Amino acid sequence: MQRRTLLTRGLSATLVASPGLGALLAGAASAQTGPLKVGVLIPQSGPAGLFGPSSKNCATLAIEE
Repeated sequence: MQRRTLLTRGLSATLVASPGLGALLAGAASAQTGPLKVGVLIPQSGPAGLFGPSSKNCATLAIEE
């Protein structure tokens, strides 16, 4: 048996055996109430600094959309 198969079946069995744990994990994923903060690493100097302004504009456009 492969490690991935063993881990997948073990996790599935754990979630089925303990419904409280499954509900807790599902609830934690949907508990976002405030704004979602996303960090963007943008080069501002050095050889990659050429891409900084366009990277910032792309991030701003994604925020607006």
